[in-house]
Amino acid sequence: MTSAPAVAWLGFLTSPAAPKNTLSPLALEGYLTGLVVAPELIPPSRWVAALWGDEEPVFNSDADLQAVLGTLMTR
Repeated sequence: MTSAPAVAWLGFLTSPAAPKNTLSPLALEGYLTGLVVAPELIPPSRWVAALWGDEEPVFNSDADLQAVLGTLMTR
């Protein structure tokens, strides 16, 4: 069964907002797992940019941005 955050991430990946080098769902799971098991808390300001690769996503609205980031934080 696919989780709601995974479905939301897949939706983001297929949108025009997603840069070409955005992490795949499997890579995202591994990346987030690494963040969770790190010996010290790593703030989002240090790890969110790596999700997109070399490009920044372009969101149509703050609501779209919040939906994607909310999905990540929930995960």
